[in-house]
Amino acid sequence: MSEVVAEKPKRSKFPKIFYIANSMDIFERFAWFGFFAVSGFYMTDSVADGGLGLSNIERGFLQGLMPFLLYLLPVITGAMSDRFGYRKMFILSFIILVPSYYMLGQVHEFWSFSLVFLCVAIGAAIYKPLVIATITHVTDKSNRGIGFGFNYMLVNLGATLGIIIAG
Repeated sequence: MSEVVAEKPKRSKFPKIFYIANSMDIFERFAWFGFFAVSGFYMTDSVADGGLGLSNIERGFLQGLMPFLLYLLPVITGAMSDRFGYRKMFILSFIILVPSYYMLGQVHEFWSFSLVFLCVAIGAAIYKPLVIATITHVTDKSNRGIGFGFNYMLVNLGATLGIIIAG
């Protein structure tokens, strides 16, 4: 009598775009959490010490509103990505994010800082659903779990390193 041995299905390899998207993700999380770790000090430090001199109420307002928008807007930005294409929206997100992160250190009043911080939140809100959608599109049944696990690990690594280095 021959024994029937179920063959374990092979896991598909990840395409190059999987690694590109995850590399971009770690740097985006690094930037966001690195900035967020020190932003409270920067916002409330006195102007003489190089800060913005904002009140705790103004700081709290900004640090509450911007993450709220960052996590609310992907519903809209994800739909826009489906309509206009992932590549175009990736480019748009970085066109917004790169100068906005730079400008955070160049503006020195509440409203101008708020506007730039809003741009960072919008750029990140465009970016977030794109990475998840890209991972969904480039994985299959055999590697989807490990693909998302890898992404989640990199997001947490980027957040941890961003906080440590910025601190």
